[in-house]
Amino acid sequence: STSRFPPNTQHPLLLLFFISYVAFLVIKSIQFAHQATLKYSYAQGVFYDLSDHQWRTFSQNLPKFLMVLVSFIFLKKIVMKLFGSVYHLRYGNVKREADELMARVMTLHYDAMRVRVLHAYYVIANSAILYVLHGSDFFIVLLPFISVIYLISSVFKKSKLSVVLTWILCIVALFVCEYKLVQWRGGRLRGLYRVNVAFNMTFLRLVSFVFDRWDLNARRLPALSRSHRKKMHNSAPIVQHTSLLKSAPKPHVCDVCNPSTGAMCYSERVKYGTTSDDEFGYFAFLSYVLYFPLYIAGPITTFNAFESHLKKSQTSHSTKDLMVYAARVAFGYLCLEFILRYIHAPRLLRMNLNALRRYTTGEVSALCFWNLIFLYCKFNFIWKLFRFAALLDGVEAPENMNRCAFSAFSISLFWKNWHASYNLWLLRYVYIPLGGNRQGKVRQILSILLVFTFVALWHDITLHLLAWGWLLSLVYIPEVLASRLASKWQDRWWYEWAIAVCGAVVVFFVTLANVVGFVFGLEGMGAFWEMMFEGDMSPLLVGLSGFPMGIMVTLNLRKYERFYGVRKG
Repeated sequence: STSRFPPNTQHPLLLLFFISYVAFLVIKSIQFAHQATLKYSYAQGVFYDLSDHQWRTFSQNLPKFLMVLVSFIFLKKIVMKLFGSVYHLRYGNVKREADELMARVMTLHYDAMRVRVLHAYYVIANSAILYVLHGSDFFIVLLPFISVIYLISSVFKKSKLSVVLTWILCIVALFVCEYKLVQWRGGRLRGLYRVNVAFNMTFLRLVSFVFDRWDLNARRLPALSRSHRKKMHNSAPIVQHTSLLKSAPKPHVCDVCNPSTGAMCYSERVKYGTTSDDEFGYFAFLSYVLYFPLYIAGPITTFNAFESHLKKSQTSHSTKDLMVYAARVAFGYLCLEFILRYIHAPRLLRMNLNALRRYTTGEVSALCFWNLIFLYCKFNFIWKLFRFAALLDGVEAPENMNRCAFSAFSISLFWKNWHASYNLWLLRYVYIPLGGNRQGKVRQILSILLVFTFVALWHDITLHLLAWGWLLSLVYIPEVLASRLASKWQDRWWYEWAIAVCGAVVVFFVTLANVVGFVFGLEGMGAFWEMMFEGDMSPLLVGLSGFPMGIMVTLNLRKYERFYGVRKG
């Protein structure tokens, strides 16, 4: 008989003990954090934590965002319904009387006209929304700047100079936004957000558009990926999707890709979403850069993938899937509300260090842990909300959080599951162009350092975030070098236990890096460590002992997922 348990997993009773122990630690951390909240927050009459500026601003404008998103999607459906009616009224008789070849030509004509109408709607609707969002700065600052980038991409579309100039201008603009070197006008209508608040995401989209255009015009696109070649369901030849072969049929390369329906998975949309430079028009550019559902916080998607969704809307999420996803968005909001009402970690950790000395070691450790949980829940809700709106509109952006970030026991897994769309962007537009892992180990280490330096500066141009990025890179570089050696010992009985211990060290350093980058900064870390070690350390040590057990549970859960065919990021 077939076993219900995958091979090489730990005994179920041992896993049950690990799960129970980790659950016990989580409950104790809630008790410690809530105890600190009762003493230092409730006692001061604060019963709801709105100390996080980003969440406070977003939550205050949340009803407006929801209203705009619903109106945006609803109006788009009305416009496309009217377009379909007018088109069939104008060309319906021609298509009915046409032969097979003419009917195919009419279908292609309809698809092309549909994309043009979508571009026009997106430009008008997004411009109106962003004028309300940014005030007159949208027309005075943002629109001229991105138009200059488009002009560069048009003039130097076959030269790498377009990519270099775009990077230079965007980095300069990033410093201008950070240090407020330009006085934002705002005009009579100042808007909800200034232009500089959302420029980080605009930066990524501008680089994506220019790079994808240069990539299409300057050289042949890469062949299908090795993983997709392994998944091929038939022996159809692999086609190079270039402008010369754009009419060639696509092979069925994975479970999502389907040549009969035109469905493509995200990785293939990134590579083959556009096939001609004609698709990189100014309206297409504005539609992508200003697309409101993904404008403020992402997730980030490439221009190729975005444009392919205008030609063929996403089909991977059915109505049932969308309902389930909406429930996940609502559950994420409830988790966030629980933290903000009962565990005021963001507020308590923003107090000065002298005030923090009143806490016990257990309370400080629990507050640091729950502050990271708060960050996870905050971004998880914001990203999922806007991604859900894009899915309703037919655009599928990558899921930023496929798993809980605390289930990651390596830096690579952490980035794949913390800000996955940004990770994909970094791979395509920074890491691989710098040489990646194909130019030797020295070049790879240098590439990693540059990537994490850019990540830190992109978040915020401050010294403590640079320290955050470099701390992550210092852990990631040994991980990359050791991963090749570790493959020799995968069959040893102690391999998983070694991974669990090493993973616990990685989780600890990731937690430390986030505390440095987003809580205390470099100037406060010395006092923080003194405070952690001068009291009773037993709660901290007991909490750290749960890291290897939690990682062991995660390793075995991955085996169960593979065994039962559960697909996750």
